[in-house]
Amino acid sequence: MNFETFQMIQHIVEFDCKRQVICCYSVAPTESTIFDYHFRDFAVIPGALLTETIAQAAGHLSLLTCDFKQVALFSSIDKARFREFVLPGDELTIQCQCTQQGSGYSAYSGAIYVKDKKCIEAKFRLREMPFPNEKMKQHLKSLVMSRINENTRR
Repeated sequence: MNFETFQMIQHIVEFDCKRQVICCYSVAPTESTIFDYHFRDFAVIPGALLTETIAQAAGHLSLLTCDFKQVALFSSIDKARFREFVLPGDELTIQCQCTQQGSGYSAYSGAIYVKDKKCIEAKFRLREMPFPNEKMKQHLKSLVMSRINENTRR
């Protein structure tokens, strides 16, 4: 997980395009300039960045499901609940499922767990659209594919 470059997903642990589910893994950074200003002397990962992490997992799932034919961009948060703090160095399991698709939008439900304890859950929508350019498509394809390895369950 790298806040400064907005790269929130480190590995794709499992995905199933037919069931439209994905499970990802990341480790919250132990050092970041964000911690100098976000609750100084009590470093916690900002909820907005955790919500972005779940949305990125959904984006990865969307790209894999449509075989990189379109891109999905964050369009709305319908509901988010923050149940536990996520601390620097925590190992995160990010789970996400597509719950509905149609009319150029897809709905998702996702959660982040630390040590099997649910820390955040969210329901949100992504807008599906053609890639604005080939360079973006190739960049995202390279990024997502680099997070899949021989241990990824499909």
